[in-house]
Amino acid sequence: MKTTIIDQQTQIDSLKSKNQTNESVQEESTREKTQISNQENQSETSEDLLWDTSKKIDTFDAYLEFIKSEGLEGKHKKNAIQRLFELGISGWMYSGRTENGEIYSNDQLVKVTWRNNSSQDLDDTLPELGDIVALKSQEARRTYPDFLPRSNQNGIWPLGKSAYVIDVRMEGKTAVILKVVYERP
Repeated sequence: MKTTIIDQQTQIDSLKSKNQTNESVQEESTREKTQISNQENQSETSEDLLWDTSKKIDTFDAYLEFIKSEGLEGKHKKNAIQRLFELGISGWMYSGRTENGEIYSNDQLVKVTWRNNSSQDLDDTLPELGDIVALKSQEARRTYPDFLPRSNQNGIWPLGKSAYVIDVRMEGKTAVILKVVYERP
């Protein structure tokens, strides 16, 4: 009978050891899941914090900077673009001539300063929808409410201020016309 009790005790000890191992594995799994969840919440939180900061500053430039921020999921990007329209003025303007998809550098009136997910040199690239551009010329530029500047100007894009490209069109084969939204002077 003593042998049986010893055997039973050995079995119980073995089961306890296996149980402790299973509990350790479960605890480690729970810790890993918590870490992953915290990392996801941190990235969401940093985007939310950046958005909250942009809203507090509430300037055209603050929303441009928000749009340019890397690593964002974009859940507030539409709101930032909407604020650009509310704080700014939009208009059409001639931006240069193109040949083979590149703007002539001697005729270029704007330069692309930021393009989403691009690390290439953007100096002589053709502006695209969603780009942030700056005047390359040494003077402020007139913008017009219509694609063709037959109507009166609707504003002046100030020198030293960036703009957000909302449309790009060609007039004829070489003239590049942009619709931009920029800060009200």
